Amino acid sequence: MVHQTCSLAKRRFHTFMRQMKLKSTVKTSRKLTQQAPCIADMASLMRCWKSNNFSDVPCMEEIKTFQNCLERSKAQSQTSIEGLKQDGRYNSSYVNERLKMFDSPR
Repeated sequence: MVHQTCSLAKRRFHTFMRQMKLKSTVKTSRKLTQQAPCIADMASLMRCWKSNNFSDVPCMEEIKTFQNCLERSKAQSQTSIEGLKQDGRYNSSYVNERLKMFDSPR
């Protein structure tokens, strides 16, 4: 009886063992802040324009804030395009590109 249980456990162990390999792609994850990074600044600029009859002169501070936000987001997206995110991790398109180079047959 003990011998049967032992062989059954071995068979189950071997059936559950899977070949260790990487997936060929990684999932793309995007945050809402990455899709629209300057929404708050743009909203404050539009509120200022509306309250000042769409004149640029009283809203210069909001305009500069919005332009600075756009410049920062462009710099971050350029860094992301080059492959390395600001937090030090590679983005998903860069990783997928590298995984295709070493894709193993299935």
